[in-house]
Amino acid sequence: MCQHEYRQESPSLRRKRAPAERTTGLDTPLFSRLFYLVQDDSIRIMDIRIEVKPRLKEIQALLQQLGPVTYRQTASLKDFKDIVRGVLEKYSVYDLYIPTNYGVGDGIIGIDILQQVEQIFSLHLRYLYTHYTALGSVFPIKSYNETKKGVPTLTFFLYSTNDFLRTQNEIYSCAQRNDDMLIIGMNVLITSKHGLRYFYHYDDELYSVHHYSLSGIISNYTQAFFDVTSVKNNAQKKALSHILINPFGSVKIKTLPVRFVLTLTDSITSQYPQVTITILTGFHKLKHHWFWRLKLKILLLSRRYSGQVHFQNYSTFKTLFAILKQTDLVISTDTSISHIANYFNIRNISIFNRNKIGAITRTNLFSNSPLGFSLYGNNQFPALVVHSDWKKLTRGILGFIDYFFGNNSDTVWTKDLYDSEYIPSQSKELDAYTLEVNKKMDPLYKIKNY
Repeated sequence: MCQHEYRQESPSLRRKRAPAERTTGLDTPLFSRLFYLVQDDSIRIMDIRIEVKPRLKEIQALLQQLGPVTYRQTASLKDFKDIVRGVLEKYSVYDLYIPTNYGVGDGIIGIDILQQVEQIFSLHLRYLYTHYTALGSVFPIKSYNETKKGVPTLTFFLYSTNDFLRTQNEIYSCAQRNDDMLIIGMNVLITSKHGLRYFYHYDDELYSVHHYSLSGIISNYTQAFFDVTSVKNNAQKKALSHILINPFGSVKIKTLPVRFVLTLTDSITSQYPQVTITILTGFHKLKHHWFWRLKLKILLLSRRYSGQVHFQNYSTFKTLFAILKQTDLVISTDTSISHIANYFNIRNISIFNRNKIGAITRTNLFSNSPLGFSLYGNNQFPALVVHSDWKKLTRGILGFIDYFFGNNSDTVWTKDLYDSEYIPSQSKELDAYTLEVNKKMDPLYKIKNY
């Protein structure tokens, strides 16, 4: 294990640095020289410049903020896990921080993995620090930036590059309390012993996110700390007995029309009379969700198949997991449920409303469209609704069901579900990577290549 001592530079030495440089104060016994971080994302060792990986740069930023700390780096996975195990075995409870840009689905996958860790180390979640207040019905939550009080605790962070500054500040706050911390996604353990602070880093590059599902990414993040079970993204089921429909998104514009859901259930139950459908009807305290559910229930009273349709509120995620384990297909307008479906290896259709995307720019496409959420594997298929053409979407979904769960080999439905020519036709300024991702969104491409 290679050990580095983190030290603050003297003011006189710091004044000699060029304005474009700022030191990390890292001194290695191998080189006996200082590392300098410069603005063009590289490190200078004397006059030799080497590239800085984003995670390494952020680790250096953490080291700068934490102050005096013993930095130990290892390339041995076994050594790092042994250190982690020694820390975890000292605790019975832990706190978890989920950054703001982790949605409910992303965070719940992380929580599900951590629950496996709870069983291994006999740990219990004390508080979940998050800005996603809806989780308060399931977990004991506190505000993400609420100051922790009391004795030092064990703290897990689900690290996110996009929200690093906020996470960095919270890590610093916990460090002042001498909390032991596991920063998942950064391969870092921070612990205090005998009044000294130790910063352990497992130095191994994470897998590329372009080839893995979200659950696979989070599993890769946890590999440095503990062994967990991850479901591979390779659905092969053919029988269809249960469908889960989630009509609500994180914003009201994403909500599926009641009439569309009614027409879809009419068509599915007509062609597949053995199928039962569960509709997730949101949070029972939200008026918008409550009125939507009431309207659909009234319309279903005249349907003979009404007994095949069941309603389920967002109550507990244990209930949701139990439903998903009996589900063959998920249809959702919110990516959180789709992420969880991917995790459980269930085929799913993620519906995106063109009106929600706004301008066809790279930023919008990767924030509000299938391009940012449906790239991974052959489980998750995108559906893009243009000009509120819900009839076209219905055809696409029915064609999807007939292809994967029936005996139809026709793929004409793929154009009804997602027309890969639409997005490029709306802008001539998309870069090559965006166009390549758009091509891989095409259900026909997924069928042929996954």
